[in-house]
Amino acid sequence: MMGLTERAWAQPINWQVHTINPQQYWASGDTIKYAEEVGQLTNGRLKLTVYPSGALGFTGPDMLDTISKNLVQMGEVWGSHVAGQEQIMELFELPLFVPWDFNLMTRLWDELHDDYAKLLKARYNVRLLTIIQNEPRMLHTKRKVTTLADLKGLKIRAVGPVESTFTKNIGAVPVPVNWGELYTALSTGVVDGNWAADLAEFSMKFYESVKYTFDTHTAGIGFFIIASEDAIAGLPPDVRQTFLESVSRHRDRLRASMLNGTNLGRKLMVEKGQMQVVPVPDADRATMKRAAEPIISAWVTRLDPESRRIYEKAKAIIERN
Repeated sequence: MMGLTERAWAQPINWQVHTINPQQYWASGDTIKYAEEVGQLTNGRLKLTVYPSGALGFTGPDMLDTISKNLVQMGEVWGSHVAGQEQIMELFELPLFVPWDFNLMTRLWDELHDDYAKLLKARYNVRLLTIIQNEPRMLHTKRKVTTLADLKGLKIRAVGPVESTFTKNIGAVPVPVNWGELYTALSTGVVDGNWAADLAEFSMKFYESVKYTFDTHTAGIGFFIIASEDAIAGLPPDVRQTFLESVSRHRDRLRASMLNGTNLGRKLMVEKGQMQVVPVPDADRATMKRAAEPIISAWVTRLDPESRRIYEKAKAIIERN
C-alpha cells in the first residue's frame, strides 16, 4: 500500500499562470502549448493552468506583486503596466527608441536578460524566464487620421506614463482604460481610438468599432515572463530542473510567433476586419521623433543607478546596430 509521503509526492503541483490577452493571441496560445509540454515533460507532476484575458481577476499593474507574493506562480508582466512601480521595465515602450528590427530586438532581450533577472530577483524574489515584445504599436481610430493634425482632441487609450505623454505631445488626449474594458470604451465613445499591435487589436475584435490604422510603428510593448522564486523552490529537484530546462522552448516559440504575428495581424485586420491602413507622412514621422526625445530624456533622469545602467547598455546596443 502506498505510504502517505508517496501519495502526497504523486499529487500534481498546481501552478496558476496569468496572461493578458485571449487565447487566440499568440502569446496566450503559446503559453497554453507550453503548459501542455511541461505537463508531459514532468509526467504530470507539474500542472500549469493558464488563465488568458486576465481571468484570475488581477489587473496588469497587480501582477508584479502578485507573482512576487506567490499568489500566482507565473505570468506576464507588461512593462507599461508596472512603470510606476519599476520604471526600467518600461524601457521597451519608450517611443521610437527600439527600432523595428527583429534581430536587434532579440539581441537586446538576450543581452539585457541577466541584468533584468538580477534586479527582479533582488527586488521582488521572482525569476525572469524571458523577455519578449509585442509587435509594433499602431494607432487605431474610429475616425480617419491622415496627419497628426487630425489627432487633435481625439481621446486615445494609452498605457503608462510614457505612452500617455507621447500621445499628448502629438496632439491627442490620452485616456487610461483597462485592456479588458477597452472593447466597451471604444463602442460607447469613451475613447476614439487606441494604441495596439494589429494582431492584439484583431483578437479583441476592436475592429468592430475602429476602422482606420495610422501606421505609426512605435515600439512594441515589452513584457516579462516571470515566475515566483518561492514556487520554483517548492518544486521537487528533478521537476525544478525539467521546468527550468524547458523555458528555452517557450522563449523560442514566443519569438517565432511574434515575428509571424506582425504579418498575420495586418493581414487579418485588412481582410477580415476591413480596416484601412493610412501611412504616416514623412514630416509627421519626424515630428513624432522630436516629440519622443524630451520624453526619453526626462524618463532617464528618474532612473535609479542600477536601472540607469540597464538603459545605458540598451542604448549602446541600439547605437551599435
